[in-house]
Amino acid sequence: MPDAGLALGSSGPLVVFGGSFDPVHKGHLQAADEAAQQLGAAKVFLLPCHIPPHKGPLMATPAQRLAMLTLAIADYPRLAIDPWELEQNKPSYTVDTLQRYRREYGDIISLIFLMGWDSLQTLPSWYHWQKLESLTHFAVWERPGYTELPPAVSQWLASRELRAEQLSQSACGGVSFIPTTANNISSTQLRNAILTGAEEAYIPSNVRHYINEQGLYSR
Repeated sequence: MPDAGLALGSSGPLVVFGGSFDPVHKGHLQAADEAAQQLGAAKVFLLPCHIPPHKGPLMATPAQRLAMLTLAIADYPRLAIDPWELEQNKPSYTVDTLQRYRREYGDIISLIFLMGWDSLQTLPSWYHWQKLESLTHFAVWERPGYTELPPAVSQWLASRELRAEQLSQSACGGVSFIPTTANNISSTQLRNAILTGAEEAYIPSNVRHYINEQGLYSR
């Protein structure tokens, strides 16, 4: 779990970023690093899930995905890992994770859940999604090719949008769109590209070496 001293010892918010990271890539790392700067966070905690409710079976094991993340953040001092979801032998629901943060850190700290525009589009399909705003803020980065939102999301956003610097001033309930370097990489595309070596620009070299050692994503 995040170091309480680190999370609460500064005036900045606690920022978390969940995903399957199968595999982690530079798009994840760059967006999280830039978000930390824009949100005034000492760290962004990457939350690798155990069993993603909205995806099929993952190709890398929990231990392998954790190992890849550990290697990947070596050159990113603003990024850290929270393995809590990996340690739960059940589907990883965001509402459960956020409730756990509130139990650990209380109701006052500013908690920000970082996501891409594509995740925002699917928010109404998340388990108990309407409870989430009582637990966290959302910081959303744009992704090329994603501009539309479902009516339910647009209506929900109407009274909740804030500037990035405003999120740290309250505990939860706001949404901010943050500009990060445009990046349209996806883990699905990378798993296919690994077979041809075309992914080298998108995966840290130490992670690529680990993938080769483990024989991951090969057919």
